[in-house]
Amino acid sequence: MDFTVTGALHRAAADQLRATACNHDQALRKATVHPPLRFTDLPRPLSFFSTPRLRFPGCWPLPHGFRRASVQQMKPLLGLLATLLISSSAISAHALTVSVSDGSFSSMAGAYTIDFGVSPINNTGVVSGSLPGGTLGGVQYSYSGGALFNYNAPPSNLANGISARPVGSTGNYWSVGSSPTAQQGPGVVTFDSGVSYFGFLWGSPDAYNIVSFYDGAQLLGAFNGSAILVPPNGDQAFSKYFNIYAEAGQKITKINFASTTNAFETDNQAFVPSIPEPEIYAMMLAGLGLMGFVARRRNQQTQGQPAAA
Repeated sequence: MDFTVTGALHRAAADQLRATACNHDQALRKATVHPPLRFTDLPRPLSFFSTPRLRFPGCWPLPHGFRRASVQQMKPLLGLLATLLISSSAISAHALTVSVSDGSFSSMAGAYTIDFGVSPINNTGVVSGSLPGGTLGGVQYSYSGGALFNYNAPPSNLANGISARPVGSTGNYWSVGSSPTAQQGPGVVTFDSGVSYFGFLWGSPDAYNIVSFYDGAQLLGAFNGSAILVPPNGDQAFSKYFNIYAEAGQKITKINFASTTNAFETDNQAFVPSIPEPEIYAMMLAGLGLMGFVARRRNQQTQGQPAAA
């Protein structure tokens, strides 16, 4: 999500709201229909308008009372307010918390780490071995796209400079790029039941390295190399651990790693399984309570039946 663009949209909506309020204020002052309609006559959900201190910069404060003819005039303003409030709610509902830390591994308590294993050294290209997949912490996960590398030569000696090991990485690491074909992305990580936290060691960050986080089909946020290094110049001697935390009520079910050229290199990826929401706990408790009630009733009915002759 581009928070800068979103902020601009809200400023535009606020300007429109201010202009609409001013226009309606002028119309209200010219209204002559009687008797006046008091704020206390409005439905309860609109009672927040009752404060006489509500004002918009550049126009008069709203009057204490409405005339009946002006209720119809206020509908566009009320609709705009509702749209603004709903939009604000949607933004906060899809936020992600980010942190950047030193070290090669996650320091998140309870995190499960995927280090991509160790394959025989190959100083010319992709190593043999499969991308990881399986179950950890009750969460099924899978990887697709990109390729694994493991070499012990300096980055400049790896054939055609197709990939550079992140500083602090050992054994295999995962790389997504444009060549060779085996390394082409996007690289995708999926979690069947979702995770509340995801982190990875990010090496030689570039502006064309883009990682995107999803909850189902909903994009939660996307970041490029500037998230850990400004400017993101692909410095092969630089790496940081990038941490993403889902907000309450959210979960991350898919992470997409993309790079339009070589390459996006990561290692030591970690996650924490999502914790069921309070509503789920409430449903589980209600279900257990209902089962207990049914069992008790059956027991009482059985005890109350006469013995067979």
